[in-house]
Amino acid sequence: MILLLLTLLTTTPTFAKEYIFTGDQNVVAIPLEDSLDDFALRVEAIKRAKVSIDVFTYMQTLDDKLGEEYIQALEDAIRRGVKVRYAMDWLPNTAALGRKARAPAERLLREAYTSESCSLEVQCITPFSKIMAGYTPTDNFHEKILNIDMGTEDEIAWVSGRNNNDFAVRDLDFAVVLRRVNKKKNSAISLLGKVFEDHWKETLEMQDPEVKSAGIATKRKKPKEPLLLGTTKLYPGLKECLFSGSEIQGVTFKPHTMSVTTNSFFEQLKKNSWFTWIRDDKMKSDNIDTVVRGIQRAKVIRMSLMSTFWPAPLKEALLNAVSRGVKIEIFTNSSETDKVAVPGGLAYLYSSRDLSDLMKKVNTYNNGDCEVKTELKINVLNAKKIQEDASGFWKRIKFIHQKMIITDQEIFMGSDNYNQASMVKNSEMQVRFTGKDALSFFHCHFDEISKLFTPLTENEIMKAKQESLGPLNRIMIRALKPFF
Repeated sequence: MILLLLTLLTTTPTFAKEYIFTGDQNVVAIPLEDSLDDFALRVEAIKRAKVSIDVFTYMQTLDDKLGEEYIQALEDAIRRGVKVRYAMDWLPNTAALGRKARAPAERLLREAYTSESCSLEVQCITPFSKIMAGYTPTDNFHEKILNIDMGTEDEIAWVSGRNNNDFAVRDLDFAVVLRRVNKKKNSAISLLGKVFEDHWKETLEMQDPEVKSAGIATKRKKPKEPLLLGTTKLYPGLKECLFSGSEIQGVTFKPHTMSVTTNSFFEQLKKNSWFTWIRDDKMKSDNIDTVVRGIQRAKVIRMSLMSTFWPAPLKEALLNAVSRGVKIEIFTNSSETDKVAVPGGLAYLYSSRDLSDLMKKVNTYNNGDCEVKTELKINVLNAKKIQEDASGFWKRIKFIHQKMIITDQEIFMGSDNYNQASMVKNSEMQVRFTGKDALSFFHCHFDEISKLFTPLTENEIMKAKQESLGPLNRIMIRALKPFF
C-alpha cells in the first residue's frame, strides 16, 4: 500500500488525447476577429441547422443581447426538431450558488417539454452532482465548442476562446469557423465532432443527465438591440463565405494540416477519482506538451495571452528557446486592462514573476558569448491608445482574452489559457494549424493588434513583481490562483 502511494505521488501523469486527420484536410477556415461578426454568424448557423447542434460553453448569459439571442436561436431549432446537445459550466454562470447558474439550460428544457417533436439533452457541469467523481468547485468546464450538422455535407464547426455573453464584445479575442471545401468528401472538421462525442460521454457518466426545471422561474429579456448580418464593414461577404462556399483572398485560408488536442480532464478524474488531491504543478496535459514541442522547433514565437503565469513545462521551453536565439514577442494585459476582469489586477502582478525570469534569462544570454542574440518584446494592452487611435471594432477593446501561440511553423489556439489552471484544473481543447496561408494570416493578425499595445519595460516588470510579493497580494493571489 505504501509503495502504491509513493508511486502515485512521484509519477507525473499525462492525460490527453490527440485527434489527427490524415489525407486531404478538405477544410476552409474563416477567421473572425470582430466578436459581433462571430456571434451574428453563430446565430445564423443555428437558424440554418437541419440535423444537429452541439454546444459546449463555459459562460452563457441570458440578460444581455448576445446571450439572449443565442438561446432564442437554440429554442427555435428545438421547435424545428433539430437534435440539440448543450453543456455549460456551473461556476461562472451563477450569482447565488445554484439556480441562476442553470437558467439557460432550464430555458431550453422547458422549450423541449412543451414541443411536440424535439430532441434535447442538457448538462450543467457542477461539482455537487457527484462529489466522489473528484470534480471540485474550482475546476472549470472551460471548452467552447459549437458544431452544426456534424457528419453531413453542411457541417460547420467553431474553434474559439469566446464566451457566449456581452463580455465578448469588449474582449480582444479570436474565432475560426470551419467548413468543407468539397461537400461530398470527408474533412478534418470531423475531429471536432469526435472531441464533442468523447467529452459528452465522459461528462454524462459523471454528471446528472439533465437539469430539473420544475418550479424555477427564469426572467426573460429581449435583446437590447438586434445583431444584424451584413452590418459589418470589416470583412464584407462573411455570410457568403460560410454558407455559399465562396472564398475571399486574404480572409479565408486552407490549413495544410489540422489536429485537435484535449487534456481529457474528465476521463482523468474518472480513472483517478480517489487521488485527485495530488494534482499539482507536475501534472501535464497534451495541450501543453504539443505547444512545448512546437516551441522546441521554432525560430520565432509570438504569444497573445490573457496572462503569463505559465505552467512549468511551457516556461522551461521558453527559457530554453532563449538559449537558441529565438525571437519572442508577447502580447498581454496591462495593469489597467487586467483590472477589467481580475480584482486588483492580480493576474498582471502574478504574471510579472515569469516575465521577470524570462527577461533575466534573455539579458544573461545576450551578455554572454552568444553567436546570435535573442530578441524579447513584451507588450501590454494600452486602453488610452485604443481610445485615441483605434477605429472600427478595435475601439471596443478593453481586455485581452485571446489564447493563441504562433511560431514560424504552426498555430495553436482554442480554449486553453496556457496557465496552471488550464493544465490541471480545467477541461480544455486546442487546435493546431499548419500551412503557408494560415501562418500568413495569423502573423498579419499579430501585426495588426500590435497597434493596440505598448512595450512593457524591465523596470515596470520588476515593480509589478515586487508588488506581487507583498503580504496582502500573496494571500489574494493564492486565493484566486485556482480560477486563473
